[in-house]
Amino acid sequence: MLNRKVTIGVSVPVMALALSATASFANSNEGTVTADALNVRSGPSTSYGITTKLYKGDKVEILETSNGWHKIKASNGKIGWVSGDYIKVSSGSTSQPSTSTTKATVTATSLNVRSGAGTSYSVITKLPKGTVVDVLESASNGWKKIKTSGGTTGWVSGEYLTTGSAGNSSTNNSTSQTSYKATVNTDSLNMRKGAGTSYSVITKLSKGTVVDVIESASNGWKKVKTSNGTTGWVSGSYLTTGVVEYTSTDNSTSQTSYKATVNTDSLNMRKGAGTSYSVITKLS
Repeated sequence: MLNRKVTIGVSVPVMALALSATASFANSNEGTVTADALNVRSGPSTSYGITTKLYKGDKVEILETSNGWHKIKASNGKIGWVSGDYIKVSSGSTSQPSTSTTKATVTATSLNVRSGAGTSYSVITKLPKGTVVDVLESASNGWKKIKTSGGTTGWVSGEYLTTGSAGNSSTNNSTSQTSYKATVNTDSLNMRKGAGTSYSVITKLSKGTVVDVIESASNGWKKVKTSNGTTGWVSGSYLTTGVVEYTSTDNSTSQTSYKATVNTDSLNMRKGAGTSYSVITKLS
């Protein structure tokens, strides 16, 4: 009799604990491992170390999603990251990652777009200040997955984005909201399909052609749009910011003055063309 009482007394709290754990698991975002053996890593990529393995049919609790990876909690309590390709999310789960997009504007003078959510990833392109992007996803470290008007997707630091489309009250979604004007300063400029001389030529732009610069690559190339709607990439070395008028006199060219805007917080104006000359004043 004494042994039976002891056995019952122990089994009751164990059963209560099991029920509590099951209830807690059911209320969270659940998934099932679909791979025969799935590595659990310390971070959201294959560059991180393996902490444990899960096997086909194992149930997990999805705590967070970033860049196609899930931060999970296994049934044994271990927490780590797994590739979302090998997790089937339960259809009845709650707190699914949001797929809705929001508009945001670049606040940095030049913002690196990277292949992943961190500075260790390679730079895909650069975005100038004022560029409006779609924010597709947010990582736990504050980085945002974005899409440009040109269709380029990548990751940027959320510190350099402000929510909404800033600086233009226009109701249409034309590229003029996020672009700036520039003028071709060479006799004939190749417009190519990509940001480099290895890409094929789409057309040629003559000197004095005014274009909208809609994107910048890390190698100095610019994605431009002409007045007739043609888009492509040109070397930024052959563009002058702003609208410049060129006039021809006896087969020679001369450049007239044009307006430009300072794009840094404080710009030194000097007596001559170089940093060796003394500063006259500062422009904001």
